[in-house]
Amino acid sequence: MDTKSNNKQTLDLAIIAYWAPEYQAYREVSLDDTQILSSVDRVAEDLIDDHAEFAGVSTHAVRHAGLGYIDTALSKVYPAYKVSRVTDLLTEVLGEELMQGVEVESGDKTHGVTITYTDGAVSKLRELYGNAKGSGLYDWTISALTAGAEESEEDTHTLKESVWCVIDEKFDDEVKQCEEDESYR
Repeated sequence: MDTKSNNKQTLDLAIIAYWAPEYQAYREVSLDDTQILSSVDRVAEDLIDDHAEFAGVSTHAVRHAGLGYIDTALSKVYPAYKVSRVTDLLTEVLGEELMQGVEVESGDKTHGVTITYTDGAVSKLRELYGNAKGSGLYDWTISALTAGAEESEEDTHTLKESVWCVIDEKFDDEVKQCEEDESYR
């Protein structure tokens, strides 16, 4: 379980760049175009739609009066969710034994993570994804996350439930008042 300082990889998953051998160049893909992790914006939109349907109010009222509440609640629970999701994806590829000692931490950016690999985990990533000339730990990590996402479908239900558990109690009243006043127009 030894680690070296070069076994640490910090990623901002908002935009993912990966080597496309067919083009001999890096290709950039937004997080929402992957199955790795739902972006905060996508989850917020889902929550707006869900609440509007459940409460019988317009999405406009929920967005206008409630988006700030949703964003605040998401900022509280999303870091743990992304760490859990990235850990699950890496475990899907590396297996539980090689994941022993690998640390996944929430990064400074909304969609950021820092992964500290063990030497064994880095060796396995190199074995699986190290074919491309000049590829390194970043490329291997993105490949592993992408491969893991193909095997492990994302379920945001728990994340959404967590948001509703921590959302400010004023949320419902503000949304209802906005719907009644039609102040979103």
